[in-house]
Amino acid sequence: MLKNYTSYKIKNKEIIQMVERLERLKQDIARIQLIMARVSTGENINDFEEEYQTLYFSIKNQLSTFRNNNIDFSDLNSFSSLWDFYSYWRVELKTYQERREYVRSLYKPIDDPITQVLMEAANQPTDSEKLESLLSSFVDDSVDNNGSRGLTSTINEYSGSALEEESIFEYDIALSFAGEDREIAENIANALVIEGVKVFYDRFHKGDMWGKKLTNYFSEVYGPKARFVMPLISKHYNIKDWTDFEFSIARSEAKKRKREFILPVKLDSTKVVGIHEDVGYLDYETENSDGIVDAVLKKLSKKGKKISKGIFVITLGVNLGELVENQILSEAAWKDYPKTCDKLEADLKVKLYKSPIGEYHFTEPSTRDGETLSVRFAHKWDLAQGLPDFSFTGWDILEFRSVEEIYPDSHKEVKSMFRGNTSE
Repeated sequence: MLKNYTSYKIKNKEIIQMVERLERLKQDIARIQLIMARVSTGENINDFEEEYQTLYFSIKNQLSTFRNNNIDFSDLNSFSSLWDFYSYWRVELKTYQERREYVRSLYKPIDDPITQVLMEAANQPTDSEKLESLLSSFVDDSVDNNGSRGLTSTINEYSGSALEEESIFEYDIALSFAGEDREIAENIANALVIEGVKVFYDRFHKGDMWGKKLTNYFSEVYGPKARFVMPLISKHYNIKDWTDFEFSIARSEAKKRKREFILPVKLDSTKVVGIHEDVGYLDYETENSDGIVDAVLKKLSKKGKKISKGIFVITLGVNLGELVENQILSEAAWKDYPKTCDKLEADLKVKLYKSPIGEYHFTEPSTRDGETLSVRFAHKWDLAQGLPDFSFTGWDILEFRSVEEIYPDSHKEVKSMFRGNTSE
């Protein structure tokens, strides 16, 4: 049973409030660890799922409050449901003992500093500012001693300067932003792509993200797969669950790197939460997209290799279930899935042929999973015009990448499909 540290005679009201917040967080952590240990050693997930999710998001909110006071706990639990946790432990953790130890390690960088500070407050009462400073120092020490462990098998521990080698990263820049700031994010992403920078911007990778567990996916994107993470800080960024999750992954990864990793860009006067005040940032109002791109190129030590014009690969997708819900398709069409897919694909080809988009070629057969349909084709395009607009098709753009990225070993064959043979 947890010791009630508030039973000590602490006179300062602010200290009492802080101690109560720490005790509540410690109790919630103890409970969520117990649930994770119980379900991973044989008990029924459905008996605990609702309570787990309540605790999970409660802990996230509490940590966010501490972060606003520059107390940056390392939050390693990205399993927003017990079923996500199940998908991990059944593959990676074979024994009950391994699962119990893993659950303890998830919250150790949070629980240890809290315990130390509660003991300090009980034994040697002090003012609230010194207590916060003490907690912050214990948090930093805990991260140094315990390290940050990834939550999927692909998030490995790295050694020394290997982290700084450009070749090991899938992305030069991973953009993190709130939905309200998408227009700015897209402007930056398009400008970076034109300069040959490898960018993670969600709309460029909708096909890859489709159907995947996004907590695991983003744990890699904003962690070991990115050379740098660029959060677009705004009044919206600090209050969104997904940006909070992305930022927590980036902060954990930053503690493994030997050089800067998070490159903050401020869109307004909102405080950069979770980043020390002496960390440099760029102001979007001052720099605009061009200034941000120039700074990125200097950071990457690249002069820029414009790929404005060329052949790109587009993946379009449509969800038949949504078409039925929106009464675009009938129930009968839904039941005859193969025939309906054939009709939708034929209709798309007619629309593309009649449109002014120019020459295009399908590069592989369509993908059908019983509910959705996606097609992939190559198309000549000039990125100076922004992303191509295929809204006239009624399909969603799931992916838009250079032919070299999609077909690294056969891009010359794809290029040879086009008139004038653009293969090198």
